[in-house]
Amino acid sequence: MRHEEVPQLQKGVGVPTHRQAMADRIKVEVDTPDGTVYSESVEMVVLQGLKGGMKTIVPDNTPLIEELEPGEMIAHRGGHKDLLALGEGLVLVSNGLVAVVTNKAIAA
Repeated sequence: MRHEEVPQLQKGVGVPTHRQAMADRIKVEVDTPDGTVYSESVEMVVLQGLKGGMKTIVPDNTPLIEELEPGEMIAHRGGHKDLLALGEGLVLVSNGLVAVVTNKAIAA
């Protein structure tokens, strides 16, 4: 087959890119001094921020870094909710990832 005969995919047409396929989900990772305690792709997550109360984070969320106060994390995944009780910590939201670093995390 000559080069001219190879079909070309147009951008945005055909097989979706990883980013397009995951556009309806965001990866959430919760790490404590003991290791990673939660790592899932979810539709949205709600955390207790220090500045301004509860934070709802969705795919394509504006990047942010914020302190967390002790409270509940609610991750909406596949029609149900994963609940964790979190201690003090930090949250970083960037490029489809929610990274939580906390001193304590307990499944609720």
